[in-house]
Amino acid sequence: MTITGKEIRSQYDALERTLAVFRTAAPAVADFFRGADRVLLLGCGSSYNLCHGGELALALWGGLDTLAMPGGDVLLHHADYAAWLPGARIVTVSRSGSTSEIVRTISLLKEKYGCEALAVTAVADSALSRVSTLCVEIPWAFDASVCQTRCVTNLHFSLMLIASIQAGRPLDGLDGDLVAGRRFITGIEDVAEALAALPWNKAFLLADGVLRGIAEEGAMALAEIANTQSNHYHLLDSRHGPMLLIDREALVVACVRPDEEGLTLHLLRHVASRGAHLCILSTAPIEVPGALVVQLDGCYDERTLGLPLINLIQLVALYRAQRDGLNPDAPEGLVACISL
Repeated sequence: MTITGKEIRSQYDALERTLAVFRTAAPAVADFFRGADRVLLLGCGSSYNLCHGGELALALWGGLDTLAMPGGDVLLHHADYAAWLPGARIVTVSRSGSTSEIVRTISLLKEKYGCEALAVTAVADSALSRVSTLCVEIPWAFDASVCQTRCVTNLHFSLMLIASIQAGRPLDGLDGDLVAGRRFITGIEDVAEALAALPWNKAFLLADGVLRGIAEEGAMALAEIANTQSNHYHLLDSRHGPMLLIDREALVVACVRPDEEGLTLHLLRHVASRGAHLCILSTAPIEVPGALVVQLDGCYDERTLGLPLINLIQLVALYRAQRDGLNPDAPEGLVACISL
């Protein structure tokens, strides 16, 4: 088994530990946000993708003014954000804890604008932990592979937990979702392998709300692990341009919560009518001729609905890479951590 395969299949062991550590850290996390009215979420690459989910979660659940930005943008152009930055809280998530853009940007923002930073890292005693006001370390989530799988799932979950704590939402009901997720990832292997074997050369991930970040990361996983052109779009927004590219050579994976007006169903039937290979993850029964529908059997809320989505995509990417003779552990041209 590849390292990537082991990391994908072991992620619920890590997620359970991550939930436990955030229960312990909850008072410190809540205190970090006390008096805050705006939050800057910083990331690079996968971490920046994930920040889009955290940005919306903190805004919707906690009523905060939020902004997700690439660390390099703020490092280069912090003066452009000078009216907004003073006193802002910073939230960042990182596998290595040493990405130079993030470490340098946080140091600069602390010194110049009086910002405080909350970091989540998949290593202990990192450079990022030393410049942050508070750091939650989850080393059990670290990925040895170049492409992040287990790590991004845990970092996404961490952002959902941070937003929950800030908003005062209880964490008690999430254990059952992780049990359901573990059941899902062990039972979806055949589906993932079958999807990987279908004749497609591009992929579209459709998901809304706080799932945006983890869906963007799913698209990156397909690009990095399986060397496949892939993109995320919001469900109904896929009609505005991207639909032209959805055809018989496209894999479309949609994560949906069916709406009362039937707009989601109408969209999915339109996608299927264009001949795309369509897989639907749904929280409720839904019928779309020609589509593979996977009804989720857990009690997922928006904090955990992204887990089965990313699990399926990671496995599809893995099986696709193996089919095409690619090395999922170390794709050519990629490195695990960028230093300026």
